[in-house]
Amino acid sequence: MQISIVGSGYVGATLAGCLAELGHQITAVDIDADVVEQINAGTPPIVEPGLDALFEDHVGDRLRATTNIDRISGTQITFLTVQTPASQGGRMDTGALESACRDIGRALADSQSYHLVVIKSTILPGIAEDLLWPAIREGGELGHNAAIGLAVNPEFQAQGSAVEDFMTPDKLVFGTRERRAEELLRAVYEPLIARADPPVVQTGLREASMIKYANNVFLAAKISVMNELGNIGKEHGVDSYEVASAMGLDGRIGAEFLESGAGWGGSCLPGDEQLWVTDGGVRRLCFEDFFQKYVQATGVSDVSVLSGAVDGTFGFKRVTGATKRSYKGELRTFAVGAGTTVSVTSDHPMIVMDGAVPTVVEADTVVAGDRVPVAGGAASGILQDIPERSTVSAPARGPPSFADSPPTGLTSRGMEPMGRSLGDDPMGMYGRGTMVTHLKGAGAHRRGLDEVGSADRWNRSCGDLTPTDGRGRGVNEKAAGHSRSRIEMPMETGSGAARFQTTPVKSVSTARASTDVYSIEVAENHTFVTTGGVLVHNCFPKDTAALMSAARRKGYEPDLLGEVVAVNEKQPRRMVELLERHIQLGEARVAVLGAAFKPGTDDTRGTRARPLIESLARRGATPVVYDPTEAAEVLVHEHEAAILADSAGSALDGADGAAVITDWDEFATLDSEFDLMAQPVVIDGRRIISRREGLTYEGLTW
Repeated sequence: MQISIVGSGYVGATLAGCLAELGHQITAVDIDADVVEQINAGTPPIVEPGLDALFEDHVGDRLRATTNIDRISGTQITFLTVQTPASQGGRMDTGALESACRDIGRALADSQSYHLVVIKSTILPGIAEDLLWPAIREGGELGHNAAIGLAVNPEFQAQGSAVEDFMTPDKLVFGTRERRAEELLRAVYEPLIARADPPVVQTGLREASMIKYANNVFLAAKISVMNELGNIGKEHGVDSYEVASAMGLDGRIGAEFLESGAGWGGSCLPGDEQLWVTDGGVRRLCFEDFFQKYVQATGVSDVSVLSGAVDGTFGFKRVTGATKRSYKGELRTFAVGAGTTVSVTSDHPMIVMDGAVPTVVEADTVVAGDRVPVAGGAASGILQDIPERSTVSAPARGPPSFADSPPTGLTSRGMEPMGRSLGDDPMGMYGRGTMVTHLKGAGAHRRGLDEVGSADRWNRSCGDLTPTDGRGRGVNEKAAGHSRSRIEMPMETGSGAARFQTTPVKSVSTARASTDVYSIEVAENHTFVTTGGVLVHNCFPKDTAALMSAARRKGYEPDLLGEVVAVNEKQPRRMVELLERHIQLGEARVAVLGAAFKPGTDDTRGTRARPLIESLARRGATPVVYDPTEAAEVLVHEHEAAILADSAGSALDGADGAAVITDWDEFATLDSEFDLMAQPVVIDGRRIISRREGLTYEGLTW
């Protein structure tokens, strides 16, 4: 058959090689000319065992690549494998997928024969028919009788074994809505069905989409359950792998995915962005101060932050996890009014309003004109109950200038003038007659709100206006630079499913930065209020994140999945805790063996090495990173404290400890290399290192 594949990432490249092996003629389409050139030269664009041989056998004969999407019109079926990123959280971004569908529709506009478009990308139920099918029709300006079919055919290949998984599948899932589509899919896979005889599941579009998510989320849950059992067992001297072996003999459980270890994986905010925090009293802290006060090697203290629920209610929710890492990359900065900005990494999950419904999207998809929810009147009752001993702590970010557009009667920072003064503050944070410190040149004096002029500039603490009393001190402050603060007044109240108050994004800018970035996980709501009162989402792995986000948009809180994520996130932290039982991490040199998400791939999306490196660096250690692929270079580039090693031996040479995070086969053969260590302490997160004399060995969960 003549088959086209749009997208040449992990799924597309593997699919191209495997379908060529089954005897089909493959046209791979990609917008990246370098990727196309690489494929046509016979080299896969990804690292995957067995794929090199397939490309060597079939490129130039059954497999060719092009940047010209019009070439799909000469094929019978098009597989769409464009990525749907939400790598560390929230609603998936279908923008690239929809754009590709419009291009497909345009390319097929004049087709006279039936053509089937098959969605191989991971999508939530309903996206195929509600978003992608309309995009195809829009692109080609197609009538209702156009001879184009739609199907969903999810993949179940694991990185590192994708070729083998494709050739010996546990099942094939065909999601269709017409017989012609099912017959064409069967024809594509007929050589595989004849060879491997896998079960074929014929179902609808929505069901096929959900089967993919159900598979991934269930496996994640299984791993997290085993990790939790392993953590408990470790404290009692129990080898969790022996326990898992016995559990796997139970046919109701099965032996797969019972290996406990460093966890599974898949965004952040700079240190001067803010949180409302309570540990008895309430204070506003920037992330940097939050980490210094509440995050220790053993985890996060008993502390809660201001959080918003999907119904628009606000309350303080417990922080269950926190990370900090060095970051080199793009920061997206959103201006939500005069002087107010919020900066996040480009992949951070932001919340924007889709009508009256809060929707989670990645930061790089937010544009000027989007409306974001803020904690305003909805949170006033909570903040009115703040104890009098409450304080604010945060480093100054510099005073804003209102010279061009001064606030009328001092409106909420970042909001458009609403004709209210601080004395009318609906948040209940200030009393009428509050004074502010007026700065003019190098001197400062106090005056009432009615005297404020257009050229005034205001004291700020971590970006907020600082209220003062009649003596020029912060209201209820306990120490110099500490004062009470407030969250801005929103512009309007939504209606319908959620009663959020919102403010518009006035502008968006992007700049490269080299800085520390922070993230937290918040129980129940999985959101927190940050600078400007803006409500943002947590971060967590892609498929689980998208499914949780979709559930919340429907009004259902997936409590179990939240706990699955929380257990997974603490595994790299456990490795560091075990290291600290044997060595002092301050100024220690620690070998990190493995950087890729899994052996057999160079993919770093979701790798557990990333939080491990972050945690080591936060404690003053120097991570020395080695991986057989270029994955190590990627992580070292992200973390200023990390050093790149060109071999496992060089990483171990002079190291005070070692942490094994990826189970590459070459690590199993290490022996004399451990003699090079200054302190031979090894924490094995994957049960791949052999115990030996002279080596202090700790298994993560055994």
